[in-house]
Amino acid sequence: GDTQDFIYMVRELERVGVLVYADVVFNHMANEAHLRRDLQYPRQDVLDQYRQNEHKYQSLKLFGDLSKPLFSEEDFVEAFGIKDWKDKWQVQNGRITGGPTDPGLPTLRVC
Repeated sequence: GDTQDFIYMVRELERVGVLVYADVVFNHMANEAHLRRDLQYPRQDVLDQYRQNEHKYQSLKLFGDLSKPLFSEEDFVEAFGIKDWKDKWQVQNGRITGGPTDPGLPTLRVC
């Protein structure tokens, strides 16, 4: 569904006493790695769709400016695999990897 479907769902759930908690994980955008190497999200063809159907997407947006990317390469930190699982900073900023040659997934900078 889209934003309007989500709003309707939340209202109906609240009506019957169910509270909704949304947990967003931005690094799920890494599923586009097979399409391109840049870290711009959304990619240019998606931004073009937003522009071509501006009324529709403006009604669906939650925040931000749909004419420019939400994230770019500058929003990500240098990759490193977690080596010391007792080090809080490494666990919060590092990546779970499959070993020293696996870079893991991109990590967002702390804002």
